[in-house]
Amino acid sequence: MIILFDHGLRKQKQKPLQNRVQRTRDDFKELSGKLNRYKLKSQEQIDAACAAILRKNKTESFFTYTVINNPVATYKNSKRGRPAANAEKIANRDRGLDGFMPNRKDVRNPRSEFMLKVFEDIVQGVIQLPDGKNDGFVSDLNDHQKDILSILNVPLYYYDYQHLTDSS
Repeated sequence: MIILFDHGLRKQKQKPLQNRVQRTRDDFKELSGKLNRYKLKSQEQIDAACAAILRKNKTESFFTYTVINNPVATYKNSKRGRPAANAEKIANRDRGLDGFMPNRKDVRNPRSEFMLKVFEDIVQGVIQLPDGKNDGFVSDLNDHQKDILSILNVPLYYYDYQHLTDSS
């Protein structure tokens, strides 16, 4: 068996194939700029447009494609005008201590009713032992309560059973 290879014939067949592949790439690039417009919003419409490009250029066997939805989150400034250069720092500052004590200019001190309401679930229990002595407990402080006590410069051992029952 004799196999003949003609370089001229190969070049003659290769050039149109490369042109079709390049046109397909160009059409896909053009299509990417048109996504999320009038006729290319749903996945089915985009899929149909991609299949049409491959049929038009006769390159279905050379390309595979997948349509992936990656939504981009955009944020709008809630206030008028230019956003502040340090908007994130201002938002953290204004948030304050879990919404309890905001650090805004118009709120300088928390109201005592709100502070007392946070501490209303603290329980002190006393148990009378058979020998006549008392033993007890104080419920544990949560992180929010500990933060408030640290802001008020109150030591945490003040909420210990031995400290509360010490009469001296």
